[in-house]
Amino acid sequence: MIRTIKSIISIILILGSSCNNTSKTHLRVDSKEILNRSNLSLVKGIHNDKVKLSFFDSVLSKSDLSISQIKQHTIIDTLYINQNTRFVGDTLYKINSNCSVALVKAYGPTCGYKYLLVFNHFTLKNTAYRLILTDCDEDEGADFSRLRYNTITDTTFYTNETLLKRKINSKIHVVVNKQYYGINKKGEIDSLRPRATKSY
Repeated sequence: MIRTIKSIISIILILGSSCNNTSKTHLRVDSKEILNRSNLSLVKGIHNDKVKLSFFDSVLSKSDLSISQIKQHTIIDTLYINQNTRFVGDTLYKINSNCSVALVKAYGPTCGYKYLLVFNHFTLKNTAYRLILTDCDEDEGADFSRLRYNTITDTTFYTNETLLKRKINSKIHVVVNKQYYGINKKGEIDSLRPRATKSY
């Protein structure tokens, strides 16, 4: 009887050990991970030992996004999408019971960009987006603009657009436009107040 009990315990220990050592194919998800897993397959499948990532997995893991993924899953103006542009995932987080935000970077020949995109949890549709950062090579002989952003809360942020206008006497006229935005429960991005402008 004692020998039988020992055998059962040994089997349980072996099974428990094998379960704990099973290799995992799922990606690690941070505390702000959004999307309803019943609607989203985190790992599409494995081919040639490489994990095929969905759009949201790619954003979450800061991986490259293909042009086809951008066109299929976002409403970014196609004017900004071409074969010379590289898209990379940046951040993914939940903002309310209906929506989540994805931040995506884009790199072109002379400029870098960052987009804030809002997605509906249930349809996984991109409901709104805003260009929030630009970083372009500066031509010292021409006017120049730069866009930066700051997050206030998960649903509010503002952008600062700095315009450098070069004058004939080599002086530079600087104009800064500050605009506040809020994301509502419908997944729309609203302007929260009139744009503030400073010049110097």
